[in-house]
Amino acid sequence: MLGYSDVPVTLPPDAPTFYGCIEAKYITRYLADYVDSHIYNGNSLRSRVHFGHHVEKIDKRSDTWIVRAQDCQRIVHDLSGSKLTVATGLTSLPYIPAILQQLNAFEKPIQHHKQFGQTSRTLLKTSECKNVAIFGAGKSATDMVYESVKKGKNVSWIIRKDGEGPALFFTAPGGGGGRYENSTEAGATRWSACFSPSSFMPRQGWLVHKLIHRTGYGITYLRDKIRKSDQSCRDAAAYQDREGALPCFSDLETTVSAFWCTGPLGLAQHDDFWDTLAQNVQVHRKNISSLKNHSIVLDDGAEIEADILLCGS
Repeated sequence: MLGYSDVPVTLPPDAPTFYGCIEAKYITRYLADYVDSHIYNGNSLRSRVHFGHHVEKIDKRSDTWIVRAQDCQRIVHDLSGSKLTVATGLTSLPYIPAILQQLNAFEKPIQHHKQFGQTSRTLLKTSECKNVAIFGAGKSATDMVYESVKKGKNVSWIIRKDGEGPALFFTAPGGGGGRYENSTEAGATRWSACFSPSSFMPRQGWLVHKLIHRTGYGITYLRDKIRKSDQSCRDAAAYQDREGALPCFSDLETTVSAFWCTGPLGLAQHDDFWDTLAQNVQVHRKNISSLKNHSIVLDDGAEIEADILLCGS
């Protein structure tokens, strides 16, 4: 599943894996090699990727899409094609919440998850950085929490009370088995896609799609399947009765629906994922009211010492 069908992903013999999941650096290397080795009409895939361009306008003329973009030298280019895919995500720039930009009394670093790869190899390795605060509720915030604990830091996790709340985490082996190594791989099949009422489903599967989504039996089966999937995530976390957990761990209980996807989703990709969070992290479901020189003040008056504030926003 990780690679394209024409070129399999190859790993060094000592590369760590977790139910078929691998480190991002191997995917980065794979993609870099792929775009250089695939050449069509004399041009490699890499030469067709234009970095540093700002899209100014998109038009459709007859059956042709025209994209007008300006590069970093302010030169305008018109790119055309019969198909246009928009895959911009929610944002392309690091987002620092406005409240942190307005409160500038904090003298310690405030960094976004985008810089965390470098931060984890530098600042987090120093003895001066003892107390780490993470602001955010999604998968990126959770990754920073986990990594900071593993580096021996005192970790405070701040999740604003007026947001969607903590992410819903699926277990990596859940749904795997047989030919599938993990739940993500099992979920990326045409059969699994039939359970999503998507307009992008091919017409060839309309009969199965109709059975699942337009009959009483199918709808009942689908609801039960999603309910069990949702409950399996909560059972794995054991928010309310996990052995050895700090009292505040229960504040991580998610309200995200597995069916409606009303908030962030993620994959628990370590065997000790939940124990690490439950036994080591101080969770605060509060809003930030102000910042001091070396601390963060929450709206209930609690004050958190921090040598760095990391934003998973």
